[in-house]
Amino acid sequence: MRIRWGTLLALPLLLAVLAACDHPVVGEAVGVREAGQPLNSSALGDLRTLDPCGLPAPGTFAAYGAAHQLARESFDECRFAVTVGSENVVVYLGMLRPAAALPEGGRTVAALPGRTRVVRTSADGDLPCESHLLLEDNIAVSVVADAQLSESELDFGTVCGIARAGAEGIHQTMSSGQVRHWNPPANSFARLSACALLAAPDVAARVEASTADVTLYPAEHQCTWGVAGGEHSNAQLDLVVGKPLDPSAGSVENIGGRRTLVELTETQTVRVCTLFTEHAPFADAVEDERELAVVRVLHPADTGKDPCSTGRELAGAAWPKLPAAP
Repeated sequence: MRIRWGTLLALPLLLAVLAACDHPVVGEAVGVREAGQPLNSSALGDLRTLDPCGLPAPGTFAAYGAAHQLARESFDECRFAVTVGSENVVVYLGMLRPAAALPEGGRTVAALPGRTRVVRTSADGDLPCESHLLLEDNIAVSVVADAQLSESELDFGTVCGIARAGAEGIHQTMSSGQVRHWNPPANSFARLSACALLAAPDVAARVEASTADVTLYPAEHQCTWGVAGGEHSNAQLDLVVGKPLDPSAGSVENIGGRRTLVELTETQTVRVCTLFTEHAPFADAVEDERELAVVRVLHPADTGKDPCSTGRELAGAAWPKLPAAP
């Protein structure tokens, strides 16, 4: 099981068949923005039920090639493969985050109507190309593009051009009031707020962080405690979508009344433990995706702390608050 913690890993060469995006719309449509009116996150409606696969306007990637939707890995992000010649560029699109959570060093590559702009946070020449549509209220909608082949012949300009096109396509959809939503089942993890599953003081004590160092992402499906990076202990709880769990990837335990896969990863400087529990099938699955809750704990190696011990404590507190598995 792979969860993307900020960097893209190699993807399989086989593309999914283009999936129809026939999701029911919930609530009232957001109206078309008048010229000059600020464009902010209110144009997205209910962020917990936002359909990220409907964010790019029709023909967003047409100048580069055909776009195919791939299997989902998140409630909040959609994956597309854009075929450029004989290669594919994989695009992760739709993750919302506060502007303050973006990597440092971002620079504006395009100014757009509604006091919005496209900001690139990856270095020139580096892939993946990380771009963000920065809205007027300092909420960013991320678009990350990368060549699918590790030895790709695609140039940096083409890949970053696709990322920028994705951001501009999202802007077009938001401006036209065509943002789409889906109606999660009553017991879906999508209806939950990740931070509400754990008490901030309890998590802070276990990772030696300030209770102020808590970040709830705008769609509320991701919560982090502590300072990001590997220099300090930190924890994260995500409500995501992914492939069915592979028991051979770690140890399977009963934690908090739920079957849990525990995976430990170690380097010379950090120890990371990731705990997964599987829920119901994802309602809009492309390739048999399931809903998952994930706890991840990082401790610097020099602390001597066991991240899986901490992770078991956190999962043991969070899992009982999840809807019952079907």
